Amino acid sequence: MGKRKKVDSRARRQLAEKLVEKIVAANGLSDSEGADLATSLVRQWATYNGRAVLFGGHQCVRLNLSYTPLGRPHVTPGPGPKHWLSEQIRSRNIDPDAAAGIIEQLNRGQSAEVETLDGASLRFWVDPKQGKCGVEVLAPAPPDSQEPVTYRQRAADCLRQRFGAELGDDELTALATSVARQWKQFDGHASVFVGPSERFHMKLTKSGDGRNDVSVSCLTANLGSQLATIGISGDEVPETIARINLGHGFEIRDKEGVVALLWHDPKAGRLVRKQVRKAPPTPLASGLPSACPKCSALLMPSQDGARPKTCPLCRHVLPR
Repeated sequence: MGKRKKVDSRARRQLAEKLVEKIVAANGLSDSEGADLATSLVRQWATYNGRAVLFGGHQCVRLNLSYTPLGRPHVTPGPGPKHWLSEQIRSRNIDPDAAAGIIEQLNRGQSAEVETLDGASLRFWVDPKQGKCGVEVLAPAPPDSQEPVTYRQRAADCLRQRFGAELGDDELTALATSVARQWKQFDGHASVFVGPSERFHMKLTKSGDGRNDVSVSCLTANLGSQLATIGISGDEVPETIARINLGHGFEIRDKEGVVALLWHDPKAGRLVRKQVRKAPPTPLASGLPSACPKCSALLMPSQDGARPKTCPLCRHVLPR
């Protein structure tokens, strides 16, 4: 058992060093910084059940460890919030020169303490196991330097972390309004889908000093298959996702004609359907039977109540 554990540890170290080489090359880090990153990566895998998060510059990447059927370790990379760190530094009034120190602390121990320019004390944290990032206020800024921040402003900050300049001003405003509304409606939970396979989740909590703190995470989703089961075709998926992201519940009709309202519950992390109208009843025959004036045969009205044009027995043309 001891020998196997030693071999596994060596394989993990070699795998970590190979991955870190790419980060070092992309960010111009020194060999000693690269060795520290490899050590952090191996330690995170051991501590967080094969999960790890590293920052290469301001970009965050998830590096999750798994094994082949024959026990060979390999890594499945995944994106973290693209602009989380740079947006936190900007929105919380932190000296940009402090960024390098924050990144180093987060990579070494998944936690970093920093003081803002207006005197607040903050702790940045990363949870590799859950794939989440957040900021905790350790000590607030002096009262005269605090300014009220609305839910919509905080929502816009979070969206900039993930999308940066990808969103136009109109899109950012509309999505921030939706996120703020979701926070109020779903107990501090809000989500925006990035295509059918990714859900950007934002959790709002009140800190002890009365401020609103937000933790963000990128979660996998299977929205495409869920929408397909309720009859929404692939061509309709982008428009449907847009309506869900904007918080617009919308009606869908199944094959039986039942109409339901569909929306996404970010707290439960699922689509919700609520029936609003039952299927219309099958129309019954209306009108009364009559007799053919030529042969006296009984003439039955059609399903919609219309009289027949000719007698089915003698083919006499009936008057209108």
